[in-house]
Amino acid sequence: MLRHYLTSMARGVLFWRRRSPLTSVVALSDFCFSRTAHISQTTLYGYLRTRAGLQHFNVMSDPAFAEALRPARTRVIQAALADLILYVTAQLVRTTQNEAGKTGETGRDQPPTTQETIQDASHVARILYDRAARPLSDADISAADLVTMREAFLARAQDITQETTWDIVDEKIFQQSCRALVRHAPVTDTLKKGDGQIVMNSMRFKWQAITRELNARLVPAAILAEIAEQEDKQDNENKKTDEN
Repeated sequence: MLRHYLTSMARGVLFWRRRSPLTSVVALSDFCFSRTAHISQTTLYGYLRTRAGLQHFNVMSDPAFAEALRPARTRVIQAALADLILYVTAQLVRTTQNEAGKTGETGRDQPPTTQETIQDASHVARILYDRAARPLSDADISAADLVTMREAFLARAQDITQETTWDIVDEKIFQQSCRALVRHAPVTDTLKKGDGQIVMNSMRFKWQAITRELNARLVPAAILAEIAEQEDKQDNENKKTDEN
């Protein structure tokens, strides 16, 4: 598990240096996981180091504490990944709406309906999440919990409406990961009550840099074209299967 995180963070460093465009589902998914692994671990470990003070080395090396930290880390990463995938999805769906309105692709001189937006968003979100969340498959939490997390994410994706899609710059979309950071941190509830807002703000500010980079590098048309091509290929394969 640790190898996946270190590899993803290393890729993140290379991405920051190269700043190559995100033109494929694989590149976008790797970007999302590397950034969420980085932001989750730096904020979580930073919080724990601050709380432990001069004893942080002894605390972090304690086997019992390390055992409690691993699942907490994974849960925070998953929450952050879900938030970022929804943000990306909103960007992509907004692009779809804009293009449809301009070209009259839907047969109307207006963007798709709210229901069409929800269907498009949830479909794109599922594809991106399933690809980006692969490193979580051997995480320090049960397979049943991973399934439950995925189902909760898909239900949340279904709740995307036209209003929230257009309002993508609102920081509300990242509230769940900020709350998960506080909720899952192996710190006593008494301390969390006083720390909560400060800790959440530390993560919220880091999201701003990630979304700025994403917006600068994302190529929506290329991502959407690849997803459409994959769907066409799958449809053709299904037709051949039915014919046989």
